[in-house]
Amino acid sequence: MMKPATRLLAILYLALALPACAQAPGARAGTLVTVTIHSPALEGNKLGDPADQEVLIYLPPSYSSAPDRRFPVFYLLHGYTGVPEAWTLGMKLPEIMDRLIASGAAREMIVVMPNGKNKYLGSMYSNSSVSGNWEDYLVRDVVNYVDNHYRTLARPGSRGIAGHSMGGYGALMLAMKHPDVFSAVYALSPCCTVMKAELSAANPVWHAAIAAQRNSTFYAAPQGPEQFFTDAFKAQAVAWAPNPADPPLYGEMAYREEGGTLVMNGPAFKQWDDHTPVTAAPNYKSNLLQLRAITIDYGLQDQFAHIRLGARLLSDELAEMGVPHTLATYTGDHGDHVRERFENFVVPFFSRVLEEK
Repeated sequence: MMKPATRLLAILYLALALPACAQAPGARAGTLVTVTIHSPALEGNKLGDPADQEVLIYLPPSYSSAPDRRFPVFYLLHGYTGVPEAWTLGMKLPEIMDRLIASGAAREMIVVMPNGKNKYLGSMYSNSSVSGNWEDYLVRDVVNYVDNHYRTLARPGSRGIAGHSMGGYGALMLAMKHPDVFSAVYALSPCCTVMKAELSAANPVWHAAIAAQRNSTFYAAPQGPEQFFTDAFKAQAVAWAPNPADPPLYGEMAYREEGGTLVMNGPAFKQWDDHTPVTAAPNYKSNLLQLRAITIDYGLQDQFAHIRLGARLLSDELAEMGVPHTLATYTGDHGDHVRERFENFVVPFFSRVLEEK
C-alpha cells in the first residue's frame, strides 16, 4: 500500500486517446537549432567517444521577435540506444511545443536535448573514469553553454530536467545531486532505480554479460533481448564500476560466477547499488527537499519488472523522507504513449512549475 504522503495518480491511456493534432492555423513556429559543444569532461575517455557533442535546442516562437525576453528551459534526456533526434523526428517535439504554446496550454520555454549515447549505446549520464564524465558534461558544460549563448533564465528555479527510461534515470540522479542546477524533474518510466528484478542475480543473462567482459565488441544496436541486456550491463559496468586497469571492458559486473552460480561481486555490486536512486535517495535528502516538483511515471504493463518495482520503491522512500512528489501510472508497456505523456503531462508540468520572472 502506498504511504499517505504519496499522491498516486492513475492515468489511463487508450491507444487512440489524445492523438496528435494538426498545427493550428496561423500558429507561430519555434526554431530548432543544432549546436556542437566541446566538453572537457569527456576528453580522453577510454572508449574514444568524441569530446565534441551535438545538442539539439528548441527555441520558442517569441525568441526571435522579443530580443529582450528570457525564457525558462528544460533539459530532455533520451533512453538507452537512443539519440536526441528521437525527440524531434519520432516525437515531433517542435510541433508539439508550437501547438501547446499557440493554444495557451503551455508557456514559451526553451528545450535542450543533449546526447547521452556512447560506444556502449548509453552513458547512463554518469561520471566514469572509463567512459567519461557525462554528469559533468551535462550539468556543467551543456548548461553553461546554453546559458551563455541563449537567453535563458539562468537560475535553478527556471531550469528543469526530464527523460525517458535511461533518460528518466539520468534526470532523477542529476536533479537529486544538483538542486543548484535543476529545480524540477519528470522521470518517464525510469530504468535502473533498484538492484532487483532484471538487475538481480535472478536474471540468467548475467552469465552472458560476465562472459562478455572479455569481449570488446561494440554493436550498432542490440541483437535481440539477451544482447540488449548484455550490452546494457556492459554500459552500466563502465559507467558505475569503472576499472581503467582491466581491459578490454574496463568495468566490473555486479555479479561474478563461482562454480556456475552467481554471487555478489563485492565492492563492484556496492558501486552499482550506490548508483540506483532507491539506494542513493537517503544520502540526498536535503537536496531532494529543495526541489519544487518531482514526478515519476511508469506503465502498468512495463515489460521491465524492475521499472515497475523501482518506481514504487522510490516513491515509498521519498514518502518516508517527507519529500513531496507524484507517482503516476498509465496503461501500457515501456514504450507506449511517450508522445502523449510528453504533450499532456511533461510540458504542462514544466510550464506550471518553472519560474518565468
